[in-house]
Amino acid sequence: MPAANWTITIRPGAGPNPPAQFDPPNLIISAGDIVAWANKTPNDLELEWIDENGNGVPIPTGGPIPSDDVSDAVTVDRSFQYRCDGQASATGSVTVAP
Repeated sequence: MPAANWTITIRPGAGPNPPAQFDPPNLIISAGDIVAWANKTPNDLELEWIDENGNGVPIPTGGPIPSDDVSDAVTVDRSFQYRCDGQASATGSVTVAP
């Protein structure tokens, strides 16, 4: 079966100085599927994986995602959580189904 392409949309949160929100916040895919993020906020954003110790590790998507742009796509072979760099409350996850 060919790999599927998925896009997670980053939207501005509600209220003053809100963290970004991910749509969908939790994506379930198959190993080898391709994921990209579409930034629909007014700010440039950079995403990072959250490692098993809760630390941020850069996602290899080519750096910050400008406002109204899409990140480079990543081929996914494992489950992970991610967040906007420096926004611990703005998290999402990609789960590779067994």
